[in-house]
Amino acid sequence: MRRCQLHHCRHEPRPRFLAPLARFAAPGEHLLRRQPMSAVGWFVGAARADSSNAEYTNNAGFAYYQMGKYGESVLWLEKTISIDPKRAVAYLNLGDAYAKLKRNAKARQAYSKYLELAPDSKSAPKVKKKLDALSPTT
Repeated sequence: MRRCQLHHCRHEPRPRFLAPLARFAAPGEHLLRRQPMSAVGWFVGAARADSSNAEYTNNAGFAYYQMGKYGESVLWLEKTISIDPKRAVAYLNLGDAYAKLKRNAKARQAYSKYLELAPDSKSAPKVKKKLDALSPTT
């Protein structure tokens, strides 16, 4: 892996087909978490350039979640799942977004699917707690 000259993070070089997105800095993990407004523009642009890339759509959804735009987050995460139904992290992120929207039935469904796909992940115990904490009625 090489170091990003702009953010000094480590990431794989981006594919050539994203050359039109060169005006955007490829966001590192720190940018996605600390500056989601900057990251969302990049990931939305990347997802539009490569509509079959579940990583970009998932990260756009996560960036919208970080910004508090939970409805937008749900739209992008649903798109991620339609691209790659076995992408466990998308279900985790979707569950979090639905929980913020107080759509507990949908959140429970997403968390359950996450646990089905990644039962032994590091996040599984936390997700089980989130699932148990949700009221079953909404």
